[in-house]
This record gives sequence, structure tokens and C-alpha cells, in this order.
Amino acid sequence: MGKFNKENVNSYLELNIFDLFGNFIVIPIENIIKVFKKQDINLDKSLNMTQFLKSFHTITNSNNKIIDLYSELIQSFISILTYNLIIKERENLLIQQKIIEKVNNRNDMVEILIKLKEIKDSIIINKRKLHYFEQDYFKEKNREDQYKKSINGLKNKNKDSKRQRSKDVSQINKLLQEMDDPNLKNRNNENNLSYSERILALQKGVKECQFEIKSTGVKLTSILNEFDNFSFRFEKLKKDHQKLLNILSKEHNKMKELKTEIGDKLGENLDDFDELSLIKSPKEIDTELQDIENKMNSINDINQFLNKDK
Repeated sequence: MGKFNKENVNSYLELNIFDLFGNFIVIPIENIIKVFKKQDINLDKSLNMTQFLKSFHTITNSNNKIIDLYSELIQSFISILTYNLIIKERENLLIQQKIIEKVNNRNDMVEILIKLKEIKDSIIINKRKLHYFEQDYFKEKNREDQYKKSINGLKNKNKDSKRQRSKDVSQINKLLQEMDDPNLKNRNNENNLSYSERILALQKGVKECQFEIKSTGVKLTSILNEFDNFSFRFEKLKKDHQKLLNILSKEHNKMKELKTEIGDKLGENLDDFDELSLIKSPKEIDTELQDIENKMNSINDINQFLNKDK
């Protein structure tokens, strides 16, 4: 199979596997084929495998380049969309900046701005309360749902047992009437059971239903008592929760009213304005604008379609 030593082998350890397939200097492929040719006369055709592998390698590299290019295009497209959104955000901030300058230069706006800030602080506090409050509220709401599910399940079970008991009792009465009929008295049913055997089986079913009804009734009474105690506490929790939601709703509505009042005084349409943006300081606006500029520059540097120098 060819003569080679350890040094020759080591020199090829770092070569690309496709290069080894192409050269086969370490162990000539022809020698390998000769050894196994006696077993398969068509083995010579496998010499074309190296060429196939080279072609596969070339195609794979081309596909990888196409995939990389496609990925770059997608990333560029996403960054362009982001860039456009940031531009829109900057435009809105510049409009805010002009409005805020007008507001701060008007003496008749001072009282309105103070009210806005007070409501803003109150909303922050109430939202924090609501966050912690709702953790308990939704936990208890889940308990209420579980109670209702259990109660409905027991009620349905009780109805089914009563329905089956009534059905069995009716069947017993029917069989007793048939027993009084001399023409039917000695007739067995399709399972070859006598009237007495069938009645005994039905009576057993009635007893089982009666036991189930009693057992279910005890459980239902117990869980209804638990639910009554729970409902008393949960109703108070629901009222407090709704009260807090109503307060927040009124505060938001009041902020909208104050925003409309500011717009009327300035002769500006502030429908697209967030109420809280009206109480931003000039410094806050400048900081936000600088952050936006930094984001735009960052995207511009890495996007070949936005960076004209590339």
C-alpha cells in the first residue's frame, strides 16, 4: 500500500481533508483500489470520488457565500427599518422640544404644569400599588375559579347520581308490574336473568347511587361553606382592586384634559403627544436627542447602504 513514515504522515495532519482526497500522497488511492479490486471489478470507478468531493466542496463554499450574503442583506434591511423608526422618533422629539419651550415661556402654564407633575407622581405611586396588589388579586381570583370548578363538578355529579337512581327505581317499578302479569311472570330477559335477580341488581345500583348522593352532598356542603367564607374576603379584595383601577383611570383622564387645555392655550394640536412628555425638562429632551444621534451614527457605521463612504 505504499511506503511512508511517521514524519510524512505528520506533515499532512493540518491539511484540509479535501486536499488530502485530491492528492493522496500519504497513501496512494490507486494502491488501495488494487488491494480490493479482486472483490469488486467495478471498484476502479471509485477513483472518480475525489473529483466528486472536490466539486461538492466548491458548491458548498458557493452556497455558504450566498447564505452569508443573504444574511447580510437581511441585517441591513432590519437596520434600515430601525434607522427610519429612529428618524421618526427624532422628529417627534424635535417637535416636543419646540412645544416644551413654548410651554415653559408662558406664565399661564405654570399652574397646569404643577398639576400635571402632581398627577404623574400619583400615577407612579398607584401603579406601584396596583402591581403588588394584583399579585394577591390574581392569586385569589385563581382560587375562586378553582372553587367554582369544584362546586360545579360536585353539582353535576349529584345530578347524574340522582338521574341514575330515578332511572333504576323506575325500572324496578316496571319489573314489579310485569311480575303481577301472569303472562310475563316467568319470562327471563335477554341475559337469562330472573325478575328477582334483575330487581336485586337494580336495588344494589339504587343503594350505590344513594351513597354517592349523600357523599357528594357532604362534600358540596363543606366546599360551599368554604367558598362563602372565601367570597366574603375576595369581594372586598375585588372592590379595592376596582377602586384602584378607577383612580388610575380618572388620573389618566385628568391628564388628557390638562393636555387639551395646554393645546388650546398654545393653539396647537397635541393629540399625538403623550401627556408626560409635556413635563419633560429641556435637559431630558437634549439627552434623548443625543441618545438618538448616537444610535443613528452606530447604525450608519455598520450599514453599507446607509454609509455613503463605503
